Amino acid sequence: MIGKSKSLLVLALFMLILNLCAVYGQAQTDEEQYIVFCYIGDPERGDFVDSIDTFHPLQATELCNDAYIDCNGRCTGCYLGSEGEEVCTGPSGRRFVK
Repeated sequence: MIGKSKSLLVLALFMLILNLCAVYGQAQTDEEQYIVFCYIGDPERGDFVDSIDTFHPLQATELCNDAYIDCNGRCTGCYLGSEGEEVCTGPSGRRFVK
């Protein structure tokens, strides 16, 4: 009898974990994905490096500088804001609209 109750407990825990994974996975896919454009220095000069897909656009500059060696800590990350404007964050952390 003890073996059967342990089996049921393990099965119940397994089902609970599966449900939690499904809920967490759905929450992750509900987030909006952004494309971050990486520029060396001033984006107005057009020194485009590459782009990155992310769910965290506020970390655009950090993502660019971590992903691309060419940035060498000098990249500016930009993404399209809610009204279609290009929002950028410079290496110093200053946020501006391009």
